[in-house]
Amino acid sequence: MNKKINLISLLRYSVLPVAATFVLLVSSAHGQWVLIDDFDNLTAGDAILGTTGPGAVWGGVATIENVAAVDPDCPTNIAMQEPGSPNPGALRAEFSDATTNIAAGATGTLFYRFRTPDAAAGTTDIVTGLTDNPTITNFNFKAGLRTRIVTTGQHDFDIRDGGSYEFANTLADNTWYSVWMVAANTNPGTFEVYLQSDTDTNFATQTQIVGNDAWDFRINGATDIVNVLFRNSNNAGGMAGNSVYFDDIYINPAAIDLSTPSGVGSCGISPLKGDVDLSGAVDFGDIPAFISVLQSGGFQIEADCDCSGGVDFSDIPAFITILQGG
Repeated sequence: MNKKINLISLLRYSVLPVAATFVLLVSSAHGQWVLIDDFDNLTAGDAILGTTGPGAVWGGVATIENVAAVDPDCPTNIAMQEPGSPNPGALRAEFSDATTNIAAGATGTLFYRFRTPDAAAGTTDIVTGLTDNPTITNFNFKAGLRTRIVTTGQHDFDIRDGGSYEFANTLADNTWYSVWMVAANTNPGTFEVYLQSDTDTNFATQTQIVGNDAWDFRINGATDIVNVLFRNSNNAGGMAGNSVYFDDIYINPAAIDLSTPSGVGSCGISPLKGDVDLSGAVDFGDIPAFISVLQSGGFQIEADCDCSGGVDFSDIPAFITILQGG
């Protein structure tokens, strides 16, 4: 009984003040997640080039083949498919609101999900990065990550460290991953990378990818980051079947933000953290459901707000942050 009283008291003093000031916090908070695109307004087969998402206009080169496609793991979800074919090109999501830019001197966070292809023969080389120039070329980016299939059939995750890529990890096939790229847009600039997957047990919890030192920008300068780059740099070794899927692209332009945006979640692949009552949104209705899971000592993945693999008192601050829209 004392455990229940203490728990309820803790939540009364931790959560209810949040409820009372929620509107104020949302209206005045600086640097919240901004949705760039989740492709839900498109139909499978639509070309991405030339479309407008919730927070960006998609531009690039005319040869780019990226299309809206059905998520292979979720027939009700639409994602962006980037082909592995030998057709180099660059696509950019140029932020449609200047307040979304990661200003020179500021630190911001890019979040997105990607799905690895089969580790087939041939070399597939697809890069995602943050850029300061709306006139995109293949290598014009500040910070970049590369997902690729090498000729041996191994799926590599590489990170750009200044002038070259550094191997970071081998990832599972046909698997969705969440990525947080925390970019310090200084001159020179550095960035951090975090991965998490709901199906790859090696990344069951959010994990920082650590190299020999800080990951350095490829191109430096006292300039704002104004878009996200998706580059297909495949040449003769590319394989059309090695498509990488991307979805749920968000930017927090002014904060180190390792939370999962509240709009992320489809078909159980990436559960919506905090949506404990399974309503499809995180709101005050989730508070009693969250308390119930805590009191029961059971487990529900939506209540595991700190991604620790369990539900306990340490999830309370993370739940409050999500409830605030962080």
